[in-house]
Amino acid sequence: MEIVKLEAQKREQIGKKATKAVRNGNLVPCNLYGGGENISFTVEYNPLKKGIYTDKFKVFEISIDGQVKKAIVKEIQFHSVNDSMMHIDFQELTAGKKVKTEIPIIAKGFSKGQQAGGKLEIKLRKIKIKADADNIPTFVEVDVTPLELGKSLRVRDIITDGWEILNAPAIPIISISIPRALRSAQTAAAAAGGK
Repeated sequence: MEIVKLEAQKREQIGKKATKAVRNGNLVPCNLYGGGENISFTVEYNPLKKGIYTDKFKVFEISIDGQVKKAIVKEIQFHSVNDSMMHIDFQELTAGKKVKTEIPIIAKGFSKGQQAGGKLEIKLRKIKIKADADNIPTFVEVDVTPLELGKSLRVRDIITDGWEILNAPAIPIISISIPRALRSAQTAAAAAGGK
């Protein structure tokens, strides 16, 4: 589990005017919920970027006025024009409690289908899971080596370790497509073999 440490300050003033002042100070307004009380706080924009603008799953260790809370991102609001972070909702992680989140899928290996001229297509980059707060995997790795031309790896093929997948089992994750040129060559070879 990769951890990003953040220093935060509690927000006393809520509302449009106060929120605008927060953003003008290069801070991001945030909420933390799930641990009993909801806490409104602010975090500096730049340290937060490391944990948000990444394809990896991160757990945040947020120090709010000396109290350290472990949390995951539940929702981010981005600016409609410049894609900057406008607001973030965090969910506190409590030992023994299950949480729902998304983790990235990482493909490993070089498939038989690729060796035969096929193209690897990633259909699903993240999967939804339900796991204990202290057993959230950083990512799930799938071995594509046995995949042949025209075949797919599906959600049901993922091996879990004490956590549950919430996506439908039949959804394809990775497929090996047959390029048009290769398909034409196969058709021509089959036609020639049939003569």
